[in-house]
Amino acid sequence: ASGLNLPEERIITCGYNIETAKRITRQLLNDNPPTAIICGNDVIARGAIYACHAENIPVPEKISIVGIGDFTGSSSMEPGLTTVRFHARKIGKLAADVIVNMSETGFDPSPFSQKVDLSFYDRGSTRRLN
Repeated sequence: ASGLNLPEERIITCGYNIETAKRITRQLLNDNPPTAIICGNDVIARGAIYACHAENIPVPEKISIVGIGDFTGSSSMEPGLTTVRFHARKIGKLAADVIVNMSETGFDPSPFSQKVDLSFYDRGSTRRLN
């Protein structure tokens, strides 16, 4: 929506593992440091913050980091992790409704999307950079 183009090489796959996230983030910081990292979940975001600490790169002064999930402990980190919370029960109910509907009307392999509510928690790991 902002018109920014994300280069393909900036989309990095990372396993669900703090150590892997730390390693990948350290490589990223040493090669061509970004000003922000958006992580696929809070576990990866924690690893990214730990890597920044290890490299003496202050979060959020030099780099912003965002997670997804609002996992237990994300608000207690230093800095607190900015994150997005999806409402898992609502998503589970939507998925169950789709499965029940398909069992009654037949399987439809067509892709579809469903909007779900989310909550954004702006904590200490992000800021606007000049």
